[in-house]
Amino acid sequence: MTPRKIHKYSAGLGGSTDEGLRGRLKYNNRRLNTAGHRLNIELRSSLIEQRFLSAYEIPRAHPVDETLSLQVGIRREDLNVFNTAEAQVGLTETKRRPWGWLETRFISVKEQSFDVASDNRTTTLILPGLRWTKRRSDDPLYPLDRYAISFEIRGSANALVSDVDFARTLLSIRAVYGLPQGIRLLTRTELGASWVENFRALPPSERFFAGGDTSIRGYALDDLGPVDNSRRVVGGKYLAVASVEVEKFVSESWGLALFCDAGNAFGGSGQNQEVKLGIGLGVRWRSPIGPVGIDLAHPLDDDSLARIHLRIGGEF
Repeated sequence: MTPRKIHKYSAGLGGSTDEGLRGRLKYNNRRLNTAGHRLNIELRSSLIEQRFLSAYEIPRAHPVDETLSLQVGIRREDLNVFNTAEAQVGLTETKRRPWGWLETRFISVKEQSFDVASDNRTTTLILPGLRWTKRRSDDPLYPLDRYAISFEIRGSANALVSDVDFARTLLSIRAVYGLPQGIRLLTRTELGASWVENFRALPPSERFFAGGDTSIRGYALDDLGPVDNSRRVVGGKYLAVASVEVEKFVSESWGLALFCDAGNAFGGSGQNQEVKLGIGLGVRWRSPIGPVGIDLAHPLDDDSLARIHLRIGGEF
């Protein structure tokens, strides 16, 4: 066996309708010491988000997927709906659980300045939480049998020196099924709920929004949810989104897709909107760099005729 190199440098370039052009630079030190401690530093940038994250990782009993990690990062996000600037320090531990589940325990300290609708605030949160994930796939790029399940609960309290009392849960289920005649069925479900006393003090990262390439196609990123009296989206306390897509490759490299997305965010301090529907057609290309999808989506209850969505990368 030959040891891998201690230092690894990588870069990536991609794009999507939501983010526009995006780039990534990453550095990994795989062996900081004889105990196998690792250092990861990553810089991401797109038209809507800039992020820097560093993580010091200590391997645990099963070092492939069990680690204790200390993270420090900053992030800036600027959308039509809201903009935020955030700094955080966090501690994360992952552990294997029975039946293939991976449990992640985390606590982070965040200070976030945000501007959403008429709210312009700075909020400090101490966020403990738990996340359980389970994945299976028969192929990393073009699976016929694949699923990913994630359930997370997190929150903060004034007793923990946070500015907001709240709890938040999010369930995400994605699956790919192979059908006869080379057809694939892709499904996606996201359900979220939160409990909060002062919703207007809750930063956008803890509110629910819908719309975008991986949510409800036909609408812009995070452009759906309850609105204020000026019809500005403020986000919600609850989320319900579902998607069904049928895909068929007509050649080795090219395929077609039909899809329907539905859902919205609800609750909170704004006025609820009806369930939104987006339907459309897509083209799929098995490119040398991975899957590429171009969708033409029509929002059924919106004045706009259609919206183009571009994705480079796998389904999840």
